[in-house]
Amino acid sequence: GKSKRIALQPSVPATAETTPVRRYGDAADDPAILLPSPRVPQPLILGTDKREGLAVYTLTGEQIQMLPVGRLNNVDILNDSSFGGRNDTIAAASNRSRNSISIFSTGPGDVTHISDIPTSLTEVYGLCTYSSPSGAYVFINDKDGRYQQYRLGWRENRVTGSLVREFRLPSQPEGCVTDERRGRLYMGEEAVGIWEAGAEPDGDAPVLIISTGDVLTADVEGMGLYQRETSADSPARQLLVVSSQGSDSYVIYDLADGNRPLAHFSIAADLENRIDGVSETDGLAVTAAPLPGFPLGLLVVQDGRNRMPDQPQNFKLVDWRSIEPLLGSGAGASP
Repeated sequence: GKSKRIALQPSVPATAETTPVRRYGDAADDPAILLPSPRVPQPLILGTDKREGLAVYTLTGEQIQMLPVGRLNNVDILNDSSFGGRNDTIAAASNRSRNSISIFSTGPGDVTHISDIPTSLTEVYGLCTYSSPSGAYVFINDKDGRYQQYRLGWRENRVTGSLVREFRLPSQPEGCVTDERRGRLYMGEEAVGIWEAGAEPDGDAPVLIISTGDVLTADVEGMGLYQRETSADSPARQLLVVSSQGSDSYVIYDLADGNRPLAHFSIAADLENRIDGVSETDGLAVTAAPLPGFPLGLLVVQDGRNRMPDQPQNFKLVDWRSIEPLLGSGAGASP
């Protein structure tokens, strides 16, 4: 991919943080942003705890639920509200206790664990979802580099999965995200870079598009898509946001301009509000949807070292309005 050195942009502050997870050590990992819908009255953040299960937070960071279902690693929302004829929004998570895909219903009322889909992987790790006219899918990977794609079904109030595709990256992957508008899958190979493939079961094979180096520092961890249409107030954006864990920073790539690195920034402490900076981020999630207090959208990142005061790990919330000035006015527009 095109890679050139760009200056480290000014840091941005986190505007809120979640309740810490219960245990010290490497525990919190990956968030997902649940947008409001007729069955989900308020936006929520789902966060995995590799030692306990799935936590549910409000946008102020308050934890309102914990589902102790096992060692969950990555979580994603399935953007197909009609799945199974139910109108529930479904979330999926990689469960390292069972080498399975744990499925959750997010409405109405509480988040509930409804079923587990077994996989044939031996050490599940990263996960992301994909929805298209051909079906609803989950991509899940193994530490040995294998990727599997499962098509989801519905039977007797349980979500089922059938394996429709398998391929391999050369070494350990984790984070992934799908572009449902264009049918693309982006995957991080932790030590090497970012791969792109077709997201349909018969999609094209993975190709390495961005390598670690001057801008992106291994490990390549969390990945999210910030997609916004042109409006009177702002240009269109088609952006890939990636956690550059080795440099405690984040890189934003312009997918509409040959995957050009558009910004490189860190998240610094907000001393006035006693929110510490962010380091060693694993997973992240981002949305361009306007949310209460976040009119241009929201970035949520895992914080590997939670300070002020020292506490177990948590997730930090960043207002996209503080990131937007780093991107420039003309760049990022769709061709």
